[in-house]
Amino acid sequence: KTGNSIVDTIVNNKQATAERKGILFEVHAKLSQACRIESIDLGNILGNLIDNAITASEQEENGFIDIRIEEQQNYLVICIRNKCTVPIAENLETSKADKTFHGIGLKSVKKAVEKYNGTFTYEVKNEQFKVNILLENN
Repeated sequence: KTGNSIVDTIVNNKQATAERKGILFEVHAKLSQACRIESIDLGNILGNLIDNAITASEQEENGFIDIRIEEQQNYLVICIRNKCTVPIAENLETSKADKTFHGIGLKSVKKAVEKYNGTFTYEVKNEQFKVNILLENN
């Protein structure tokens, strides 16, 4: 329970999917009633990024997903980590053959991040892929 029913629904659904696939799934999230990020945007961001983490984790032995969402002063911070031992395409371009219908989710995430004057960064380090999102929450 994060405090936001849409986020709860998405995260719980994705958690069930991941666990059915044998992926360890951990969430630490708390949203206050004062959170100004629209639920539709949170759903878009989390849904797309968790789907990507599940897809990546399916290819890993002992795959895991770790999600952290917290409010810090006037910002909402979202961090999603997953195991990653395979090379990542530059600019996170989809590795799927049909690029027409893939890679759209990440573009919509970046658009939502821009809406809140936010930042989207990622890194691959120590066999982990980590996405960090910072959104203005005032």
